[in-house]
Amino acid sequence: MARHYIRVRTGGPIPAGQNVYRHRKTLSHLVSVIQDEIDDTGDEYIAQIQESIFAAIRFCERENFYFNESRDVVFTTQAGKGVYDASDTRHIESAVKIKSVYLISGQDHKLALELKDHVSLEPLLRSDQQGTPVYYSYFDRKLHLYPTPDRAYQIQLLLSPLRLAEIESVDEEHPWFVHAFDLIKARAKYELYKNILKDPDCATAAYNDFNEQLYELRAETSQRHNVSKIIPTDF
Repeated sequence: MARHYIRVRTGGPIPAGQNVYRHRKTLSHLVSVIQDEIDDTGDEYIAQIQESIFAAIRFCERENFYFNESRDVVFTTQAGKGVYDASDTRHIESAVKIKSVYLISGQDHKLALELKDHVSLEPLLRSDQQGTPVYYSYFDRKLHLYPTPDRAYQIQLLLSPLRLAEIESVDEEHPWFVHAFDLIKARAKYELYKNILKDPDCATAAYNDFNEQLYELRAETSQRHNVSKIIPTDF
């Protein structure tokens, strides 16, 4: 039997000095990738894609990852001041959740303040009572202490997770796109297919992809913290 060969002409080896093009992890690049994947060739869904990306970030920012993890923040109160915000420490405004608040009363001693619902604490805040704070509430991105501090106290906050800075430019390499590009892409596509394109099958596929990406990012976070066991949870 005669053998037949197909002759293929290649472009030759890639020169050693030639740069490999790297896409910047930006909002504009993510929009472009999603457009390609949903076949939006006429730019019909650009606005909805952006809104879905922002919705995905809002959804995911409640999760602790290695790039938005919790931290301790210490600041000093002022006598007669019961409400604290970003002007006192920027982390108060950027916190998604304040897990705990402590009053540092000595080198090795601190007191845990009790969390109060802002509705029940609000009438007390209107009073003029001052003293050592024993209660706190966090709402409207402000920390409320009661009684109002009567002097300078050191307050320690355990924040978890941190709310990252707002996206100010479509060409900005934002941490959500640098560290969680595929996670946000998958969640944004799920939002699109579920709410805009009304495609249940594609929504299910995107949701499964999102869960896979979430698992991988949780695994990487645990690995960086030297945690050997991951407890899976579902949103």
